[in-house]
Amino acid sequence: MKVAGSRRVIACMLSALLLLSSVAPVATYAAQPNVDVENHTSRAGDAVITDVCVDEVDAPQAGKDLDDTARVTCAGGQTWEIPVLWVSDGLEVATRAQEGHTYLPVLAYFVPAEYRVEGAGYSVTLSDSLAKLFGDDDVISVYDDVTGVTYILPSQVRSLFESARHRAVAGP
Repeated sequence: MKVAGSRRVIACMLSALLLLSSVAPVATYAAQPNVDVENHTSRAGDAVITDVCVDEVDAPQAGKDLDDTARVTCAGGQTWEIPVLWVSDGLEVATRAQEGHTYLPVLAYFVPAEYRVEGAGYSVTLSDSLAKLFGDDDVISVYDDVTGVTYILPSQVRSLFESARHRAVAGP
């Protein structure tokens, strides 16, 4: 019963993200290791940040906890942590890696209130190790205006979701 419930939760979350990515003009695609992000930090008087990079996410290892945060670093030395959500090949949110399963990261990217970025949009660089976790597919960035969070996720998550949705429709 809990497994079915967690699948419904992740399906709802991904459904909302995918809906946003298909109808919102703020959804963008980029080749690795960069992802374009709409600028939603138009606050005046804050410290300006440049050259944004996301790092410090380790590859999943069977039997070990998955990293739940990533580190954002900027050219001026500013740093902060952002949450990382892991989606398993069974379309479940995972916190610990198991043997024989694939895990894809979803970054909940945001810029803290004390910082801002110049321009309408900018590029976030993914570290080489993080780019490997996203794979060869495009990286999708989807802004959620309710939470102010931009979700950065591999397009493979879309494929997992579509496959799970197709199975759910075909099922009882």
